[in-house]
Amino acid sequence: MLDNCSNTHFNLEHLARSPGSDVAQPPYAGYREALECARWPNTTIKVPGLGEIMKRPGRLPAGRPWETAPPHYEMAKAAFGVQRMMWGSNFPPCAAKEGYRNSLNWVRELPVFQNGDDAEWVFGKSAAKLWGFPA
Repeated sequence: MLDNCSNTHFNLEHLARSPGSDVAQPPYAGYREALECARWPNTTIKVPGLGEIMKRPGRLPAGRPWETAPPHYEMAKAAFGVQRMMWGSNFPPCAAKEGYRNSLNWVRELPVFQNGDDAEWVFGKSAAKLWGFPA
């Protein structure tokens, strides 16, 4: 489909994964396969909050409930590059997982987005470029 629709833009939602997939289980074979869509220049990927990937604790504690996150953000960055990644809140479901503010801030604070202007691209510039808004 990506070959036949080269003039159509495809945005992979939720880090290109589906509930119940191998999202948290190494070696992430299904996820690696989904990331192959990055070969087509007309694809981008949405970056959700950690609550989309991590199992929510019964009671959300103060601070971040997860010490580490699985490597999906790093893998997506390696495949797509930050100029083809954009954050998406998944609101309203994120409100029941980690909360909107945490959905944004915990991803913004991930080490993978701390280099140069990486966070600027993921949290605004990529979307502005895709939809033709001023950056």
